[in-house]
Amino acid sequence: MKTFIAILLMIIWSTQISAYDEMELKIFKTMNKCPGCDLSGADLHWDSLEATDLRGANLAIKILSERFSISYISTNSPSPHITIDSGFDITDMRRFHSALDLMMANIQRFVLEGKGIGIFVERAPVIHIRWKVNEELNSLRSQIYEYLVDLQREGVVSGYRADLNWLPKTTLAFRDTTYDNLPLVLNSIRDINFSGSFRVDNLSTYGYSLNDGESRMGDIKFKV
Repeated sequence: MKTFIAILLMIIWSTQISAYDEMELKIFKTMNKCPGCDLSGADLHWDSLEATDLRGANLAIKILSERFSISYISTNSPSPHITIDSGFDITDMRRFHSALDLMMANIQRFVLEGKGIGIFVERAPVIHIRWKVNEELNSLRSQIYEYLVDLQREGVVSGYRADLNWLPKTTLAFRDTTYDNLPLVLNSIRDINFSGSFRVDNLSTYGYSLNDGESRMGDIKFKV
């Protein structure tokens, strides 16, 4: 089973708005807008959301699955994430997680900003959320690279090679996409806000196999 390391995201909202319609509130929290809605008295402070509740990505994946039967991601991936490194095997799981816990002990959570939707032109189009690279993300990836190189030297992981073409992205659809209906697909999710600020709250390890898809193996909470 191949392994990859990913970070999970949490939406940040720090606005308090001061009765309101629950459906309008749901629309606002999903779309980041609700023209004509009266949200007086609604609590829009979302810092307590679960780290896997990346609402815009989850909504987009749901729309693509229900309207276009684009469901490879929803079927094979447990939650939206940004893959930091991937493509290696773990030969000693206990030592791998022990070393990862130690490396992550002083990593503080940080914020990333979305850059909207992007398309990679492959055999089937890859629809993804783009992210602005910042110092914290570069530092985290650099530390994980050094960690994996050391563990490979010690025989704890095997088959690791750094991805020199890495870009931070959250994949919404690939493999079962087509170019024939791509304009319709993009139009169906165009009103979802993918340009907000998101708090990076967790680092997770995932296993991947062709038969079983992705499965989360463990989580490490960043320092507050």
